[in-house]
Amino acid sequence: MPRAAPRAKLRRVLRGDSSRISESMRESGEALAQSLAAIKGSEWLDLGCGDGTTALPAVSRGAEVLGVDIAGNLVVASNACVAAQGPTTCKFQEGDASTLRDIDDQAFGLVVSIFGAISPRGYL
Repeated sequence: MPRAAPRAKLRRVLRGDSSRISESMRESGEALAQSLAAIKGSEWLDLGCGDGTTALPAVSRGAEVLGVDIAGNLVVASNACVAAQGPTTCKFQEGDASTLRDIDDQAFGLVVSIFGAISPRGYL
C-alpha cells in the first residue's frame, strides 16, 4: 500500500465532526497551559492543534502560539475564533507535523501536542 494512503484516510476522518473530541480536550488544554506556566511572550508551537484547545488557553496567559493541524476545517474554525476575539498573539495554519514548512528551526521555546498522531517521516 502506498504511504500516502494512511495520510489521506487521516485527513478524511479529521474533516468530519470533531466537536466531541475537541470538547473532551478543553480541560486538558487548560490544564497544560496552566501547568506549563505560559509566560507572557513565550513562543509555543502547538502541533495537532485542532480547534485551539491548548493554544487559546496559552494565549490567554500571555504566550504567542502558532497552531498547526493537518485538518483544514479545524484551522479555518480556529482562525475564525481568533479573528472574532480581536488582536491576538495566536495564528493557525494547515500543515503536516512530519513535514513542517515555512517554520524556522528553533523558532519556538516550547513545542506541545496534547492530541495528535505524529509519525517519523516516511512512516505513514
